[in-house]
Amino acid sequence: MKLSIIIPVYNVAEYLEKCVTSIVEQIRTRNDTELILVDDGSRDRSPQMCDKYSELYKNVKTIHQKNAGSGRARNTGIESARGTYLYFVDPDDYLTPKTVAEILKMLEKRTALCIFGYWDVDYVTNKKGKKAFSTSRVLSKASFRKSFASLFKTEMLYTVWNKVYSRQFLIENKLFFGNASMGQDVRFNLAVYEKVESVYLSSECLYYYVQDRNGSSTSRYRENSLQLKSEELFMLQALLNKFGLDEPALIALLHRNIFLDVSRHIIACGLPRRDKIKELRKICASQAFTELGKAKFKPSISWLLLYKGQYNFLILYVKARLYLQSKLDGLLYSIDSKSM
Repeated sequence: MKLSIIIPVYNVAEYLEKCVTSIVEQIRTRNDTELILVDDGSRDRSPQMCDKYSELYKNVKTIHQKNAGSGRARNTGIESARGTYLYFVDPDDYLTPKTVAEILKMLEKRTALCIFGYWDVDYVTNKKGKKAFSTSRVLSKASFRKSFASLFKTEMLYTVWNKVYSRQFLIENKLFFGNASMGQDVRFNLAVYEKVESVYLSSECLYYYVQDRNGSSTSRYRENSLQLKSEELFMLQALLNKFGLDEPALIALLHRNIFLDVSRHIIACGLPRRDKIKELRKICASQAFTELGKAKFKPSISWLLLYKGQYNFLILYVKARLYLQSKLDGLLYSIDSKSM
């Protein structure tokens, strides 16, 4: 078995059909690829749907377990996989028609890790944006570490769904997913990057990442989100230091982006305005936030309002931008639809 595709499933019945169909249409006649669906104690129709796929397709396997989080579900997939390589897919996204064939070509490079491009997909309008490497190439351990900071700036090193991992490499290095409530992909990948000996970068775009779906793990605000994201940043900084890279500007930029991202989630959540302001004040009370005033960034109205403590204006500004963006996207989607 060359490839095991692993999907953690939890209460995603509304989206699962599209995801699984995009995979089984490519693997149902293959003997070298399997799909493992790990139902993590779902309470909707997801368990029955997974069982149906296993009955219909010989190379689809379903595992049911008590709810333990997506990290544990992925680890169950790793333990059960028969493939030489592992590919993790999120159940509310989907693959391009050529993803599996292209991945199998990548495996011929025999690197421990393969990374490829993807499409950002707006959940409301279906508008797509491309993220891809300019060229395909194999990087040695030394070359990967030397170019790590520039690669990280492409925003393609965060997630697991645009990467394929050698199962033997993961097992030998005891690389498994943790139980953090968010940011598992980043933490897992940082551990992988520390150990990996060779990496293949593909210029292909092979995954559709659906952004800002209601109820998705990336669209919710958690009170500990700043702490968790800051921990990820400290882990990244430690890895950069280990690689002999001094990138204070990158770390400052990422730290600023964390505060902006958390503030946007606070503003978009269902809390009353006074509670939103309370949460904004809380995240801005840290020493790390204060020290960012010394860093130089490109002009940003959101950052200026947040840093100056103009929370009411920030709430109005972010909500206005979200509203105008949704209207613009809707207009463009309507124009595109009529031109088809």
